Amino acid sequence: MPPGMDKFPSEGLKGAPSKDIEEEKAQEIAMLQDALHAMQLQVEEANERVKKEQEATWKAIEEAPPTIKETPVIV
Repeated sequence: MPPGMDKFPSEGLKGAPSKDIEEEKAQEIAMLQDALHAMQLQVEEANERVKKEQEATWKAIEEAPPTIKETPVIV
């Protein structure tokens, strides 16, 4: 074996990713999935708030007394 070649793992020479890289990738994927889940929850909560606000607005509109405006009519 040429000098210095004993430092390289045989798996690395074949192009297969090392276990450390695979573990880092798995951790990053898990972190990104957690972040995505948190964002999805925030979107759902925001949508619920919007829906409640719309319902309250429609209720207020329905319960509001009609506005009568007098306009002068020229005859």
